[in-house]
Amino acid sequence: MSEMTLITKRYSDIVDFTSRVNKSVIIFKKKSLLADRATKDKYPKLEVSEEEMNSAKQDLLQSLSELENLAKDTEYNSKLSGLSESSALQNMVLRNDTDRREIEMIVQLLKDNKPLSKTNFLMLDKIIAILDSERNLLFRKMRTARG
Repeated sequence: MSEMTLITKRYSDIVDFTSRVNKSVIIFKKKSLLADRATKDKYPKLEVSEEEMNSAKQDLLQSLSELENLAKDTEYNSKLSGLSESSALQNMVLRNDTDRREIEMIVQLLKDNKPLSKTNFLMLDKIIAILDSERNLLFRKMRTARG
């Protein structure tokens, strides 16, 4: 496989993964906002269906489980295998026990159908920021590889 093909595939995989995580987090944040009475009164048409919540939960669980598997097994072969080269992702998931425990806690809260806290949302935002940074880096590599 050529370098350009490899970069393009990694870029496509990370875009799909990031999009899935981002959409799920947005739905969970919406649900969290709707728990506040003032927000519900201010935006009466804002709602999140059970179907949306279930889909977001499954997507987020799958995505976070893939990150956990990446941390547990450096030979883990999935769409995230190319991400193991990202130093920011390595520091967060592969080397930082605190962040890894936070991710495990989020997974457990999702499995137990418990609400996520602000700290959990901050960790999810951190994951999305790292993924976006990696996506931007791959995009620049694709652009420069094309000439």
